[in-house]
Amino acid sequence: MNSTYNRQEVQECLIVNMTQVLSREEYAKFKSALEEMTDEDFWQFVAEGLATAPKGVGYKEQAKLVNEIRSINGITPKNSAMNDVKLQVVSEEMSQQVWNRIIASRPSDVIKLTGDEDSRLIHLWEKSTENVSIPSDLFFAGTIPLLDCRIVIDETECCSNGKVVSYRVVIFSDYAERLRLAEIDEPVTVGAIVNDPINGAYSFIPFHVVKGVDSILFSGMAYHGLPEKYIQQAKETVTMQQVAQMAIAFLETWYGIQIALLHPTMREVFRHPRTAPDTTDVPTRTGKRKNRVKYIKVHVINSDEMNAAMYGESKTFTRHALVWYVIGHWRNFADGRKVFVKPFWKGPLRELKEKIEMREREIVQATGGVCNAG
Repeated sequence: MNSTYNRQEVQECLIVNMTQVLSREEYAKFKSALEEMTDEDFWQFVAEGLATAPKGVGYKEQAKLVNEIRSINGITPKNSAMNDVKLQVVSEEMSQQVWNRIIASRPSDVIKLTGDEDSRLIHLWEKSTENVSIPSDLFFAGTIPLLDCRIVIDETECCSNGKVVSYRVVIFSDYAERLRLAEIDEPVTVGAIVNDPINGAYSFIPFHVVKGVDSILFSGMAYHGLPEKYIQQAKETVTMQQVAQMAIAFLETWYGIQIALLHPTMREVFRHPRTAPDTTDVPTRTGKRKNRVKYIKVHVINSDEMNAAMYGESKTFTRHALVWYVIGHWRNFADGRKVFVKPFWKGPLRELKEKIEMREREIVQATGGVCNAG
């Protein structure tokens, strides 16, 4: 084995893979132990690992196993070893492919929120901000109201040192067809988070979904128009945990907006946008804006309207989430009986989630049982 493979490459691969399930302290010990091994011991360790590793494990099983180990090890965003792993930059080939799809699209809407309104939208679907992952269900259900939108969040009044955060989320228009044609365990790049340009250079985070995996996946940062020396600087100073946290923070809001637009009451908040010329620089294939003026729908969300839609006219707000998932569990009765309670959705938006899951089951049946959207 050691005559065929480069130890440094294999070692780096092992180290990077383990960052998902180890704490920073455990990661440091694991990395040190690998580096101190002789070549003979190292290749013996790799051979034993390959011999005992489960065969034929796909993305779904991997994702489940990773989540279980993270839970057992008590891994959180603060103690995760990903804080000690430097930025991974997407390959030039993939970066260009994603960039071509970004510039083929154009935002239709801009959503403007305060920090407080942003938090309320997020709480439409999640109760805790710890160890959050973004669900992939809307992609498999084919129900995404806004495929390309810009989101502006003004955090200046709700946070100390708060600022205005602006970004764009692009969902590729053919995502549903690409998912339909995808093989099991084949990652499908369905969109990208695009940061505002700096001196004409863009950074963006492609994201992917896989049949059978119930969360959106990220693989690193990509760039367009940024000189190599700055990319190298980013590799040395930015960590994968920072990229993951940024991607999750941005998509939390995006997902909350999509859920709101799917709900018969909440979507009324978005019913009356004003139409304005789009003066924001949007990259195109030629690199230049066409002479014809483009317009965009601008939604400035009103807090009072949002509160009324979420909680009714009552001024006493006691509900903290409009939809949450109760995992399957055993219920113990006084007479000693144990009854398994199947997992289920709770909250006013539960019917929406149930309809999405029903649609997913229909897809499974139509494809002969090869699609399990989770």
